Amino acid sequence: MPDQPVNPAPVHAVLDICRQTLGQPGFGPEDDFFAAGGNSLQSMLVIKEIRAAYGVRVPPRGFYERPTAAALAALVTDQLAAGAPGANQ
Repeated sequence: MPDQPVNPAPVHAVLDICRQTLGQPGFGPEDDFFAAGGNSLQSMLVIKEIRAAYGVRVPPRGFYERPTAAALAALVTDQLAAGAPGANQ
């Protein structure tokens, strides 16, 4: 079975999700979601949108440990590359 290509730009999608959730169009890929005013409820919305877009689960703890769009996108990319259950469904 050939490897499926991983979306080359999940950081853009994750960044858009974070910007929309925070209501901050200037939120950058290395900005801390929580330092930018995000809260736990908003983080759950981001997690939900990532799952809807990519079919991967981001655990809340993973979000708290990686609170930037770039780090979350790397987590998504790693899960997609590893063939995480539910990925791309």
